[in-house]
Amino acid sequence: MYRELVIIILITVTQSTLFAQTGQLTGLWLIENVQVGTEEMTPIARWTRIDADGTYESGNGWLKHSTGSWEFNSSKNTFLPTAKN
Repeated sequence: MYRELVIIILITVTQSTLFAQTGQLTGLWLIENVQVGTEEMTPIARWTRIDADGTYESGNGWLKHSTGSWEFNSSKNTFLPTAKN
């Protein structure tokens, strides 16, 4: 659970920054680096696909392990994914 939270926070920061620069939030996002304190804990082949219909899927390699919905608040510049499984 803690690892999931760190990954979601990393995705949130990266996506919010990119969205502010390009206006593009949807698409396939590959997780390249996750750090917890001074430790690198990057999962292998971790990805998240954010769809324009307000849904997302996340997984490792060919395996999907999370699905849900998301909201982006442009006035607060925040991305909130909500898992349904």
